Amino acid sequence: MHAAMGFKEVGVYHDVGYKFGKWHDVGWYELSLAAHVPEPPEPVPFPELAGSSPVKAAFARAAGLVKPS
Repeated sequence: MHAAMGFKEVGVYHDVGYKFGKWHDVGWYELSLAAHVPEPPEPVPFPELAGSSPVKAAFARAAGLVKPS
């Protein structure tokens, strides 16, 4: 499934998970989300972003996904 979605296998931990009476491997995969930038801009501190429209919209969408227990 991961390969079909474009992920590349970067490593395998052999026999690290025991379940249903046998040992299993755990695979690690990666997917580049954006092109490599040789000189990225400085990060913006979160307090400076917190009031921005995109951040407020993201929090509003996330709040709709949380189900109170």
